Amino acid sequence: MRTMIMSSILAVAAFTGTACKAKTEKAADQVQKAEENVREQQADVQKAQAEAAKGVQAAKQDVAEAKVDLAKARDDLHTETMARFTKFDEKLTKLEAKGDAKSKEAAVALRTRRDQLATKLNDAGMKMDNNWDAFKTDVNDTFTKLESDLDAAM
Repeated sequence: MRTMIMSSILAVAAFTGTACKAKTEKAADQVQKAEENVREQQADVQKAQAEAAKGVQAAKQDVAEAKVDLAKARDDLHTETMARFTKFDEKLTKLEAKGDAKSKEAAVALRTRRDQLATKLNDAGMKMDNNWDAFKTDVNDTFTKLESDLDAAM
């Protein structure tokens, strides 16, 4: 009888031990899979961060190039307007040299407008970044009108 009881206890212990071992192994497998999943997600995050960094770098490069382009456009406009001012001033001097009251009056008005345009160009450096095209068009239109009025007064 004793043998039978001992055998039963050993059988139950062996069966229980096997069942617990299977549960432990299953849990260990699940933990291992979860760790692998976390590593994959970390790799995905690192890839996304690297791609985002490349995008930011490309955007910074684009901004730098745009600043260079704007600076060149400013220089070109300055050179162009200085040449136009030189021609305008020569014609304005001829108009003033006519000596009649109408010519002198027109010359004073035109010089005032010319000086306003020159001031606008000098002050524009800080405020024209956002609306460069509109600013350039306005300057050219104003200058064209000014030149036209000078030609009409001649």
